Amino acid sequence: MREELGYDMSIKDEFAVIMENSFWLLGNGKEINFWNDNWCGTPLVDQLNIPPHISHLLSSTVSDYILDGQWNIPPLLSHAFTNLSSIVYKVIIPMDHSQDRLLWKHTKSGDLELKDAYFFKMQHYQELH
Repeated sequence: MREELGYDMSIKDEFAVIMENSFWLLGNGKEINFWNDNWCGTPLVDQLNIPPHISHLLSSTVSDYILDGQWNIPPLLSHAFTNLSSIVYKVIIPMDHSQDRLLWKHTKSGDLELKDAYFFKMQHYQELH
């Protein structure tokens, strides 16, 4: 059981590394967590200094803040986080309503292939040793 837990923790750690080295390209906004995902440069929870004990509770998607193809930030949120609108409005909402895409920061195509993951991991391993 402990070995399984260690294995699960390793997978979770690697998933965190992937997410830290990826960013979201906005499509329809249905797959992107508005607060916690990297879709506007840096996750909003980091830019707005939202503490972890609160940030993990935030589950709304980017699409929740889009209405008729335009940003729709509730006034209460804009008032609570005065720079929220200026951060969000810098991101252009695509007209084609395509799916959101998670892109790898370290390749031109944005795709993460096994060889890219291997080279990335080896590079970071060598830096540590």
